[in-house]
Amino acid sequence: MAVSDELGFAARPLYAIERKDLRSDLESVAQEAARQKVSLVIVGIPYDEDGKPSAQARRILRFMGRLKRLLGIPVIAWDETMTTAEAERMLLEADLTRARRKRVIDSVAAAQILNSYLQSAKR
Repeated sequence: MAVSDELGFAARPLYAIERKDLRSDLESVAQEAARQKVSLVIVGIPYDEDGKPSAQARRILRFMGRLKRLLGIPVIAWDETMTTAEAERMLLEADLTRARRKRVIDSVAAAQILNSYLQSAKR
C-alpha cells in the first residue's frame, strides 16, 4: 500500500498487506483507507504482453468491485506494468539488503503505481 500527500503531489510507501482471504483482505484495505481518510483508491492491474488483462487482473477487477461497494468511494484500475522491476532497481541502487528489499518491494511498487496515476492526473 501507498498513500499520497494531501495535495496529490507525491506518493510514499506504507506497507504490504499480508494476504489471508477475501474478507480479511477487503477489511485490511478498508481499515487503512479509513485511517488515511482517502477519497480515492488506485489498484495496480497486471496486463499480459499483448496488453490484455491477465488472469490475475480479472481476479483483481472482481476484488475492486467488492472494494468499491465496501468503501463507497472511487476505486480505479491502473496499469502496474514494470513497477516491481523498477522498485527492485531502485532498492538495489539504495544498497538495501535482500531481506530488506523483500520486506518493502511491494509497498515501493505501490508508491510507483500511485505516482504514475498522480502524474497522469496532473496532465
